[in-house]
Amino acid sequence: MPVTNLTTSKISSNLVQVVKGLNPSIVGSDSHSESSAASHVSNTSSGSSAESLVLTGNLVKKRARLKRRKASDQKKGQVVKKIRISKKDESPKTTSKADKSQKCDEDSDASLALVDIDHLLDSTHVEHKGTFREEYEKIHRRYGHVDINRLVYLKRKGIVYSSLIPTSSKIKYLVKDCPVCLAMKYRKPSTPTSKTEVYKEMYEVWEKVYTDTSGPFRVKSIKEHYYYSVFVDEKSGRYLTIAYARKSEFALVFLQFVARIARFPKILAGEMLSATMTSTFALHELSLHVVSKGEHFANGPAERAIALIDNMVKTLLAAQNLPCNTWDILVEHSTLIHAVTCLCPTNKKVTVYKAETGMIPNLDDIPPVGCFAIRFLDKFDRKDFKLSPANQAGVFMGYATLRHVFGAVIQVGSNDYVTARHNVSYVLDHFSHSNK
Repeated sequence: MPVTNLTTSKISSNLVQVVKGLNPSIVGSDSHSESSAASHVSNTSSGSSAESLVLTGNLVKKRARLKRRKASDQKKGQVVKKIRISKKDESPKTTSKADKSQKCDEDSDASLALVDIDHLLDSTHVEHKGTFREEYEKIHRRYGHVDINRLVYLKRKGIVYSSLIPTSSKIKYLVKDCPVCLAMKYRKPSTPTSKTEVYKEMYEVWEKVYTDTSGPFRVKSIKEHYYYSVFVDEKSGRYLTIAYARKSEFALVFLQFVARIARFPKILAGEMLSATMTSTFALHELSLHVVSKGEHFANGPAERAIALIDNMVKTLLAAQNLPCNTWDILVEHSTLIHAVTCLCPTNKKVTVYKAETGMIPNLDDIPPVGCFAIRFLDKFDRKDFKLSPANQAGVFMGYATLRHVFGAVIQVGSNDYVTARHNVSYVLDHFSHSNK
């Protein structure tokens, strides 16, 4: 609460006269009270400080009350009534002309008193203990950086007592207003909402691409790979994956991706992008959006794709008892399963595969991973024309790219794998690895 120091007797006498015009019950109605109050203020400094504190508080309350009533009357469109600050007279309703003139004089004195109060309070030097926010900060620090609203609630309900805590908090003091609480207790803001279908339809297929990398895997694949990168189309939601051995090969992996889709995307967003790629592909008008560290939501489609693919690979390895070094083949096969079984994000009536190719996928053409498979051999590929089997038997591992050929990858030995497209047949209910 601010403390007022009245340094001159003139200000003190004016204050007493104003208070007498507004509230006679505080100062007194006779001249003896006026003279005693004025002499008391001028003689005793400690008494003047205490009395001026009370008088100033009452004046501010009276002024605020008058202004609130005046504003409410103007808003309702009613006639503004004169508010008499002095006590109501118990005289009968019929008044004489002298009483009416006296009432008008008192009202005019009250309005002049309000002007004097404004001038007096503005010209008087006030020593503040501190602003409201500074006081809230002191309370906040004193009680262990607890929420100020909680302390106000406890005191207002009478659960605790404190002379420092206010009964009502008009200023919102949030966690982010305190530097210590902002650094120690402030929670991560909510992630932005996903893109709408109208936004995704603005682009063509493979015009805007999200990319991310998974790895390193502890198990080296059959193709000697430790990483794989996924590329996600903004419009169709199609996944394409390419496995490689070292992170430094990402630029070459991107060129393989461009060769596979037969075009350069206009926008590429991801975390593995660098300034070298910007200078290399500047002629192709490729815009790179590098995602900041820790802001994975900005690269959400690629992050979700990696999580989905990793879960599918682990499930297939465990269900069919397949060797762990075939994870890169299962990664590429998982993208095909996703394309033929998930809906397009911009058109919920078709799958991702149809949105990209325009054809309805036939799920009967995809055999289960781990089933028995054979590949037809020519006579010249047999070791013995008479005794060797006519076909090469093995285990279907999935559809993937092996030695630059995409097709059904079949395990024909402990570490031997071949790719077949047409000359292949499957036994769908026999699983060689799971029966061991």
